[in-house]
Amino acid sequence: MGKFTQLIALDLSGCNITDASIHALSKGCTHLTTLGLSGCQKITGAGVLALSNGFKKLTTLDLSFSEKITDASVIALSKGCKQLTTLDLSSCNITDASVIKLSIGCPSLTSLGLRWCSKMTDVSVLALSRCPKLTTLNLYNCDQITDAGVIELSQGCKQLTTLDVSWCKKITDAGVHALSNGCPKLTTLKLLFCNKITDASVIALSNRCKQLTNLGFIFCFNITDASVIALSNGCPQLNTLNLGHCNKITDASVFALSKGCTKLTDLDLAGCNITDASVVALSKGSTQLADLYLGGCDKITDASVIALSKGCPQLNTLNLSHCNKITDASVIALSKGCTKLTTINIRDCDKITGASVIALSKGCPQLTAVGLRGCDKITNTSVVALSNGFPKLKELDLIDCDNITDAGVNVLRQSRLTIRRGVRRNSTSDNYGWILMTRDR
Repeated sequence: MGKFTQLIALDLSGCNITDASIHALSKGCTHLTTLGLSGCQKITGAGVLALSNGFKKLTTLDLSFSEKITDASVIALSKGCKQLTTLDLSSCNITDASVIKLSIGCPSLTSLGLRWCSKMTDVSVLALSRCPKLTTLNLYNCDQITDAGVIELSQGCKQLTTLDVSWCKKITDAGVHALSNGCPKLTTLKLLFCNKITDASVIALSNRCKQLTNLGFIFCFNITDASVIALSNGCPQLNTLNLGHCNKITDASVFALSKGCTKLTDLDLAGCNITDASVVALSKGSTQLADLYLGGCDKITDASVIALSKGCPQLNTLNLSHCNKITDASVIALSKGCTKLTTINIRDCDKITGASVIALSKGCPQLTAVGLRGCDKITNTSVVALSNGFPKLKELDLIDCDNITDAGVNVLRQSRLTIRRGVRRNSTSDNYGWILMTRDR
């Protein structure tokens, strides 16, 4: 370590290191301020103790997905690393005791990640409410959190800009109302699978949190057009909105977004009850769209996709899975108008033929992921285009493309594509499709 004594940032995430390595680092690299150890499964409390004793200047630490980290480890951190501002403990085996000690020992915390820390309760959130500098908090799938905790948070953390409480299914409108009143600086709020949330919550946010840029409501079944219309009027800075599988959303929402949220770059409408009319309007009003998810919008036809190809040239991700009215005309239009596409999913669009594959291979050289599952009109003839036309391709799903045979897959292999077998739907023991996962380099 003699050559690196002045090192200030080091990322070892995913490396196969042990406590011995951390101990050596703590002796030789005492100037470290940023350390990444995400997914280092062999790191235990002993390693964290060495870290807390040796890295007194540490401000940023990522221990996420290090399952041997326990309360004892975090308590040691809270005593030794007083300057911590950013800490990620996602999926670590910790309880409220850890958060209580952090809130006392690390008063400068601005960002804390606790995803999948399922033992967390409102006690933790109450402790964090005493960290007035906190701006970012991730409580994804901390499913014991209730409105009581969120209300305390809203009263104590006025600087909060980013909050993820997805899968915290006990949260209701009361908690979101408190956030809208107490945290006016919110820019990102994710409430995925919080199915007790209603329009009342969203309307409150639209009235009081004018700086919102990123909102997520996937599988919030009680959200209706009233919510989206309010957002389109009150939050013009929105660039990311996830409404996937909010099945009460109709064309009225999309019309409103096309007029009021012209800065949208990422929009998820998968499973929503929309038609061509609103998608055409979207293509004219939200021309900066880069990522659009329309999977399961089975009323969508070629008219929508052709409009998108003309109006949204910045598209790099488009999901049209299960839009079974889509034909080759859509994909050919995309290949001409959306040449920056990196990901396209047309799974189970059973009218798609090899003409689409050939068009994409010529017009969209940036594609890295192509989903063709269930497009059973794709044949071996298309495989030549697949193997030669996509130099950056990393993922290709051909499961249930029944007319691609072993001969076709062998052509893919010859172009240094790594193939995995995938079991088809309605499969028997020897009934396989094909899925390409990576390209050998």
